Amino acid sequence: MQRIIPHYLIIVCPKCGLVQYIKEGQKSRKCPNLKCKKLIDPQRVIIYAHSSDIHKAVQIVQQIKEHNVDMHEITDIKSILEEVDND
Repeated sequence: MQRIIPHYLIIVCPKCGLVQYIKEGQKSRKCPNLKCKKLIDPQRVIIYAHSSDIHKAVQIVQQIKEHNVDMHEITDIKSILEEVDND
């Protein structure tokens, strides 16, 4: 039997803009921002990146937060992903 490797999706809360990751196939997620707590439907948000490695997913989220990336600027996101790939 083949082991299924989970994928992690990098998304942004549509209400407060918090960058976060979720497991692919997850039905919903409550935003961890204490002021927001919006219930997020992964089927209804933009997926900015994905990874099969949890550590890489965490690193992508951290890099986006550190660089204060405008999630509407795809070139900024691409540069973050390239930076994470080079580590």
